[in-house]
Amino acid sequence: MSKIILNDVTNIDSITTINDNFDKIEQELQNKVWYRNNPVGEPNGLVTNVDFNGKDLLNVGTIFTADGSAFASADQIYEVQNAVEADRGEVAANKAIVEADKNTTVAAKDAAVAALDSFDDRYLGVKSADPALDNDGNTLQQGALYFNDQVPKQMKVYNGSAWQAVATFSNTTTTSIDGSLYASQVEAEQGINNTKVLTPLRTAQAIAASTAIVHRTGDETIAGVKTFSSSPNGTYGKLVATTVYVGGRTGGGDPFNDTYTFTANALTRFVEVVLVGGSGSSGSLSSGASGTVQVAPAAGAGAYMRVRFNNPCSGATITLGSAPDSYSGIGWSGEDGGIARFTSGSYEAICNGGLAGGATQSITTFPTKVLNKGTGTISVTNGTILDLFYDEDPQETIVLSTTQAYVGGGNGPKGAGKSKFMLIDANKQFGHPGLPYNLQYTLSTDFYECGASNGAIIVSGIYGGSFSNRIGQRSCVIVYEYS
Repeated sequence: MSKIILNDVTNIDSITTINDNFDKIEQELQNKVWYRNNPVGEPNGLVTNVDFNGKDLLNVGTIFTADGSAFASADQIYEVQNAVEADRGEVAANKAIVEADKNTTVAAKDAAVAALDSFDDRYLGVKSADPALDNDGNTLQQGALYFNDQVPKQMKVYNGSAWQAVATFSNTTTTSIDGSLYASQVEAEQGINNTKVLTPLRTAQAIAASTAIVHRTGDETIAGVKTFSSSPNGTYGKLVATTVYVGGRTGGGDPFNDTYTFTANALTRFVEVVLVGGSGSSGSLSSGASGTVQVAPAAGAGAYMRVRFNNPCSGATITLGSAPDSYSGIGWSGEDGGIARFTSGSYEAICNGGLAGGATQSITTFPTKVLNKGTGTISVTNGTILDLFYDEDPQETIVLSTTQAYVGGGNGPKGAGKSKFMLIDANKQFGHPGLPYNLQYTLSTDFYECGASNGAIIVSGIYGGSFSNRIGQRSCVIVYEYS
């Protein structure tokens, strides 16, 4: 639409129309045109907004507000524009950072959700009964846990097929732990295995083996500064003395007894005592009728024991006995073995001798078994038994015929011999000889046979003579003193 509408001039002589048009032009210029060089006193203000259509407003001076106050100069506006541009760039950069942080946060949230879900699949929380599925309704995973709030209130773990209670410290003992995890005495004393666990006993044994001087048996001071605990309850220390006492057949009395007095070393804190009772003597054997076999049963072995007394036991009385022999004129039918006794006040240990072999048996029915006699017994007061006798193999004498037999007996209290097969000659006597007893603490050949029993004696047919009883073996006591 045209901004100025003029009337058409149809006649050159139409002055009125021409003047009207000039008036319109004047009014438009006067009222609607924005003059760059406006006459003084004439209005030149904008009535409507101006659209610069993307063009610049150049060479601007100071900008004033509607009330005539100065707002900003062009330079200030330029500075503001530059600051705005800089802020816009910073805002864009911060936007990128925020976007990246948002992505990181979303990833962290997803990981946390996954971790929670995974944890929720493994720890199912507190429940009153064993669950069949996890908290998401899925199959249970091996190793899943939950707390059962019913008595006895315990944590449970799923082993892949069933729920089982998790052991607690209060009900876990060394017997419920794999025994292979514990060091043996040898491993503790060697001190070279770094994969085993030491119990208090193994620790004490390791210390004793490594130092040979450290005790837990009383007050003692090293270099005047280190004091150990009191209370004489220690069991490990240095071996300071060993004394051997062997019973003999020195005559007089029945049984023959030897008595000794033990005097402890000044450093002795406790003692370990080995006792072996004497074996019984065998019974005598006489001739028999033709077609018979005569058997004198084997005597019993003496008892064996190793015992610890947490006391020096100085002044102890040691009594050693042996079964009498035939040459003294005593006990043709055999005698029980002599005692081995160690006594110190309220501390006492006794190993009794083996039973006598007994009288001859005449065998007329084959096969026939003849039992040996029993091993000696033991007793202890106020002591700790460290090792006991083993009942010897019965070692029965089995007579198969007048010419064949398994002859038994002749072993010590820890022997494991078996009956010995023999061919029987009617003109000779046979016996299973006493076997040397391999005493665990042998220090001298003077008592290697202590406690060893005599074997059975056997004769077939008519033997021109008789056989006297075999003597019993000796008893002994060995005292080990520890500081």
